[in-house]
Amino acid sequence: WLILLFRSVFSRFHFDFMSFAEDMSYNNGPMISKALFDEFLAPFYRKVIPVIHEYGIPVFIDSDGDITMAVDWYASVGADGMCGGQFLDMLGEKKRLDLAALNEINKGKTVALISATCKMGVSAAGGSPELLDAAARFGEALGYAFQIRDDMLDVISTAELLGKPIGSDEAEEKSTYMTACGREECERLVHSFTDEAKAAVRASFEDHGFLCDLADSLVDRLN
Repeated sequence: WLILLFRSVFSRFHFDFMSFAEDMSYNNGPMISKALFDEFLAPFYRKVIPVIHEYGIPVFIDSDGDITMAVDWYASVGADGMCGGQFLDMLGEKKRLDLAALNEINKGKTVALISATCKMGVSAAGGSPELLDAAARFGEALGYAFQIRDDMLDVISTAELLGKPIGSDEAEEKSTYMTACGREECERLVHSFTDEAKAAVRASFEDHGFLCDLADSLVDRLN
């Protein structure tokens, strides 16, 4: 029935990619053996991935943790790749990462998520390629601003406002934008990315007021 559903949906709509969320890995690698993968997961993927590929849609596997070993497993059943932002994040644990490294990590996590969300809205509404590109650039810039502010809040906010303990990044010796840049530079970057996001939609969207207000509302958020 799943293959019939896929064919019905894919014949009506265009998809840039398809992702399966497995989360089969943890800090030290897969949480299941290769034998279990071959017995329970591989048969499913060998059936559905070729059908998805018939419609020109690449397939990616989303997983937390160390995916080094699992990459070959999923490649063997036809997956085109694995989402590695979380993996890069883990590789950076207890290391002092610079701004470029942090940007690369978040490009595959927060930035990708927000950008994809923005593109989905334009795509669902039948927007032009120009609007789709503008939405992607808006989402990317907003994603960086959001993540940098998020790192700041772990230092400058309170547990009451944030809804969770603060200082966890420092306690876990995690590299953040605050450790890489300091508060003053983080504030500058948040404003810079916010301006970049607003410029992207102002240039292409006639009705951009809400999007600009949304971007501005995130600049000084405390939770």
